[in-house]
Amino acid sequence: MSVRVEAASLRGKPVYFEMVFPWSRSGSADIDSTAEKVGTGTLLVVFFGSLILGAMLALRNLRSGRCDRRGAFRVVFFVFIVRMIAWVFITHHVVQSQEIQLLVTGIQSALFWSCFVGVMYLALEPSLRRRWPERIISWNRLLVGDFRDPLVGRDLLIGASVGAFCVAMMYLRFALPRWFSTNPGMPDMIVGYRFGLAGPSALAQMLTGQLTSSIGQAFIIVFMLLFFSLLFRRDWLGISIGSVIMLLVLVVPSLALEHWFGSVCIAIVVLVFVGCGLRLGPLGLISALMVFHLWVFYPVTTDLTAWYASSFITTALLLIAMATYGFYVSLAGQPLWGGKLLQDD
Repeated sequence: MSVRVEAASLRGKPVYFEMVFPWSRSGSADIDSTAEKVGTGTLLVVFFGSLILGAMLALRNLRSGRCDRRGAFRVVFFVFIVRMIAWVFITHHVVQSQEIQLLVTGIQSALFWSCFVGVMYLALEPSLRRRWPERIISWNRLLVGDFRDPLVGRDLLIGASVGAFCVAMMYLRFALPRWFSTNPGMPDMIVGYRFGLAGPSALAQMLTGQLTSSIGQAFIIVFMLLFFSLLFRRDWLGISIGSVIMLLVLVVPSLALEHWFGSVCIAIVVLVFVGCGLRLGPLGLISALMVFHLWVFYPVTTDLTAWYASSFITTALLLIAMATYGFYVSLAGQPLWGGKLLQDD
């Protein structure tokens, strides 16, 4: 494979470098296709729409006294602490007055994302508890500290299985076209390749990003599905509209970059996430997204001696431990080989 490196200088100093791969588009790499512009525009509408509508609903729920303030505070506090841990590892600290500015910047970012998740929770929880109460049981039990509840373990385990299936689908979208000797499209540029040599600080940054991204995305997905169900007064109609919006955000941009089978795989992943959120609620969807972010943050490899394999191995072991814990807790104290696991009570 040939790779071309382009460089530019200004007044004798290098100011620009770019790696041009065989799959790179001709012309400027910054020019998005129409499909990518549609996906980006839809994503911005969903994000800011969720933020504005969520703030309005959260304010109404606070005034009416129907929201779970204690649970919202715990979620906000947890996300804030995780984001500040990420700031500790991602920032290049200096023993100077500039460190105060760095600290303020870190607090600003942590406050934004923690308050965003808190607003989503305040807007979502009362309506979710009233309309789909069975989908929030495990989340509420985890929030009050009941870590050994069987429903918590069940949702963690099933969510992890869903996430693993979606990771496999994302890699299958490239493997299957190759099996039929066709162009699989543009390969993924995984974030982990850039941080694979940066040591434990980069690993901590990616882990915290993986966790907070999963929480935020899960609340956005469930909030959107619930909002449209309430707006149109029909669950099937609201879920359908929410699914179409997610397909526009994630599938349409891939049409210009991937083989058609790749776009089909992405569409399947989107619908699987929708089904996971509807069946298991926020906790199961967070677990699924945690595992799915293996594909987003880390280059998955079977070559355990590769220079970028250490981050993948560490995170994979942590996620396997999470799934194992979920399996153990879901047994509710029953012995695995006691002869009663598959029998009716």
